[in-house]
Amino acid sequence: MVRKHRSLELSYGPRVNREVDQLTDTVQTGRYVFYDGTKVSYRAELRNETDVSVDVDSENFYFAEGDQ
Repeated sequence: MVRKHRSLELSYGPRVNREVDQLTDTVQTGRYVFYDGTKVSYRAELRNETDVSVDVDSENFYFAEGDQ
């Protein structure tokens, strides 16, 4: 996921803001706003007490308990 964010910043400049569309106890959706005005969608979901799924610009990342 770090590589994805670096790639986006190399393409569009630093991330300057985040627009949140939905925020619940388990889901957050919205868009990252970059320096050049580009907006990239994201969705984060808490799958259980330890596992998280994150979609950034249609690319999925999954973090489970014990991941390093």
